[in-house]
Amino acid sequence: MMFLAGVSVMLGTVVRAATAHDPSAVLSHALVSVLMLVAHMVLAHATHSLLWVLSEREALINDRRERPARHRERTTSASGSASAGASRALRSAEPKDTEASADDAGWDGLVDRLRTSITSLCEDAGVSSTVKAELKGLAPPSSKMRQGVMKVTQEAASHALRETEARRIVVTLRRADGGLVLEVEDDGTSSEGGRSRKALAAIRGRVASLGGSAEVKRADLGWVMRVRLPCEQLN
Repeated sequence: MMFLAGVSVMLGTVVRAATAHDPSAVLSHALVSVLMLVAHMVLAHATHSLLWVLSEREALINDRRERPARHRERTTSASGSASAGASRALRSAEPKDTEASADDAGWDGLVDRLRTSITSLCEDAGVSSTVKAELKGLAPPSSKMRQGVMKVTQEAASHALRETEARRIVVTLRRADGGLVLEVEDDGTSSEGGRSRKALAAIRGRVASLGGSAEVKRADLGWVMRVRLPCEQLN
């Protein structure tokens, strides 16, 4: 636009000079008009360059202002992803019967988990505990069997600690005709009626779902809860 304005000025000057019938004036005015046109072009280019520099400077300033916010967003996102990853790792590290390793899926893995659970439970109450097993010849337990044995044992031990003032608990798993026998023996005191009513009511549903039976009997030093569960035998 500035170029067109310069051309218009130059043409007007030349026309006025030609109208005056002065050749030297025409040449002079033409030269001046050309110089003015060049000046207009230089000024237009300089203005454009200045505007571009100012625009880039403003963009740089805005980027510097927004950079801390973007950094916080990336940090928060990365932290959230790391936390989620850690949570997933912790969940995957938790023992799961449905995703048990080859060792955990067998009887040895189940006995180790029982020993850890019962020891922790009894130590918190200041009671000694023992977990014994003789399971040679039994087929590997199913997921349902592992869960059932774990829950029944924990509930029987918890009942003995809570209701009978036991000082010692012995858990025994052994092979028997037809499958597995689980015994939770304690030296606590309680009447036979109360013991059967409280203990069996809590675990009969679990045992029944596994096709087994449960009973509470007097033992040498206290009571024993005996659970029989069907289990395939290898020999």
